[in-house]
Amino acid sequence: MTLCIENLSVSFSIHGKKLQAVDGISFSVQAGQTVGLVGESGSGKSVAAQAITRLMPSASISGKIVFNGVDLINLAEKELRQVRGRQIGHIFQDPLSALNPTMRIGDQIAEGLIYHRLLDPKKAYARSVELLQLVQIAEPQLRARQYPHELSGGMRQRVLIAMAVACSPQLLIADEPTTALDCATTSQILKLLKVLQSQFQSSLLLITHDLGILKICDQVLVMYQGKIVESGPVEQVLNFPSHPYTQSLMYWRQW
Repeated sequence: MTLCIENLSVSFSIHGKKLQAVDGISFSVQAGQTVGLVGESGSGKSVAAQAITRLMPSASISGKIVFNGVDLINLAEKELRQVRGRQIGHIFQDPLSALNPTMRIGDQIAEGLIYHRLLDPKKAYARSVELLQLVQIAEPQLRARQYPHELSGGMRQRVLIAMAVACSPQLLIADEPTTALDCATTSQILKLLKVLQSQFQSSLLLITHDLGILKICDQVLVMYQGKIVESGPVEQVLNFPSHPYTQSLMYWRQW
């Protein structure tokens, strides 16, 4: 698995004015690698992540997004649907927004397996219970019958992870997966992500504004105002930051 992004730019037209959210960034994610994309709110990191599988229909996207030798920018929507979920799994930031409040948890996890024709509905539902157990949710059969509002925030985040790994994708994109969680739950979620990454032999692109969770990464990319201003091995970037913006992030982290 290789994801290679070259000169990616993403813009939006708002009231006739062009808003440049991502400005010519380039980076790659190799097989089995964990890459962290860090920056403050509004830096463009989440927009860049969603642009990979073109989840923003109103955006103007240019550059190259080459996944396993195929440029995703040039794919028709029908072909791209076969990539989303099946080859690239997304773990979104807000479980309450990402989960359907009118569907039971088990049915939501099974949906991707059925859509990609990996399992029939009965087997897909059974697999959803197994996945709930895999992401360490107690009483998985009970939880599968419940609705999102009946679960805690940490449980809902684990459900999103179960949905993302259901089809055994080659690449996981985790967009701020621990934002609304307490420290103990954050630590558990990070450990779970690494365990699942190893088990499914996936690569991981981790989007965050929290420097503390970058410890699970191999490489780090620092975004500021739509650009990547610094990149390198995690130990180098965190311990010896060279760009003034990265240095400021490290300074405020100490406080």
